[in-house]
Amino acid sequence: MASYCSELQFLANPVTNHVQSAEQHNQDVNSLGLISSGKTAEAVDILKLMSSTYLVALCQAIDLRHLEENLKSTVKKTVSYVAKKTLTTGANGELHPSRFCEKDLLKAVDRENVQVLVDSALKNGENEKNANTSIFQKIVAFEEELKSLLPKEVESSRAGVESGSPSIPNRIKERTSYPLYKFAREELGTGLLTGEKVRSPGEEFDKVFTAMCEGKIIDHLLDCLSGWNGAPLPIC
Repeated sequence: MASYCSELQFLANPVTNHVQSAEQHNQDVNSLGLISSGKTAEAVDILKLMSSTYLVALCQAIDLRHLEENLKSTVKKTVSYVAKKTLTTGANGELHPSRFCEKDLLKAVDRENVQVLVDSALKNGENEKNANTSIFQKIVAFEEELKSLLPKEVESSRAGVESGSPSIPNRIKERTSYPLYKFAREELGTGLLTGEKVRSPGEEFDKVFTAMCEGKIIDHLLDCLSGWNGAPLPIC
């Protein structure tokens, strides 16, 4: 994108400094219409390349955010399940003080903090000396259960997103820009770029660029504005 922008700025430079005089300086003003039209056509092509690259990048960002939402939801459900299974009761079936950590653990998933159980154990005071009320002794069981269950659940969630059956639907469908996303993903067949696929980003850009050159994107742009009443749109 930076290279495209630099090329556009280069093409926007004036050519009047390079006017050549003719007929022994009798005709010192020459028509620059030919070079102007040629460079304008080049600039339009560069702008189309920039737009197609930007659209594919936006679709990639949307899909990655959708994947993140599904994975985070899966992690929270798994953590909640493991916490209920390992932290609720003690060895003899009695209620354990660590059962109160579940809510903080779920908050920790959002904040990506891993010190919840340790902090709770440090606050547990004299109860840590008792094996039936010690939170530290529960940490190992919690971690082992989570390590055995979480990778499978995360992989299952990822596979669900890639197969088109996610637990959380893609929120782009609720946005006015959805026609452009649908155009790029469904009509042109572009997909999420990952290291597991041999398809290069350039191939995806070329699909959108070709469609732009053929004018196929115009109707979808108008669809995005179909509900607009002409009032100024919010900046953010």
